Amino acid sequence: DDEDFAELLSLAEFLTKNPVSWRMRNALGDAYLLFDRSTDVTEYLIEYCVEQGKPSPSYLISVARGWKNDGLNTLSEIREAAASRNKNVYSIKKALGIRNRELVSEETDYIREWTAVFDLPIILEACKRTVSGADKPSFKYADSIISAWENAGVKTLEDIDRLDEEHRNARTQKNTNTARRSSQTSFHNFSERHTDYNALVEKYLES
Repeated sequence: DDEDFAELLSLAEFLTKNPVSWRMRNALGDAYLLFDRSTDVTEYLIEYCVEQGKPSPSYLISVARGWKNDGLNTLSEIREAAASRNKNVYSIKKALGIRNRELVSEETDYIREWTAVFDLPIILEACKRTVSGADKPSFKYADSIISAWENAGVKTLEDIDRLDEEHRNARTQKNTNTARRSSQTSFHNFSERHTDYNALVEKYLES
């Protein structure tokens, strides 16, 4: 009985070029109510999912709930967040050397998780280290770096510099300890293989 919602169903049918299934109708209805019957938000939601090439009911309601969980309630807030996300995706793809292809859902999930924890400069630093440190740069490799930083309480690029310095110092100390043990072992081995000169002198005198 809601005329605005009926128009949204017509828009969905027009944009997806398919009849609206009951699953799509239910997903749109849930999203419509989730945003307090906002036709602007729901319309943008339909357009967004079509642009992403994923006009499915499950993806649509997943996006709507994601916006809501992120505290986005108005069209302006959602548009601003979408623009920021697109900027992040472009920058991360460029940093990892990804060109001429779209990201798969697993990769976009990584980006969503990263941006929920760190600002873009830290993420780009992880991507830079991924490219220089991995034979085949991947999101999984970058995620291992970001996870390590998160566990270490990193908040800024300066924190990363501090961790790098601590790692260098620890490695230097380890190398020093290894060299010391090696030297001591070599000395003991040499001592244990010492020549019994007294025996040699006695043998010489006997001859």
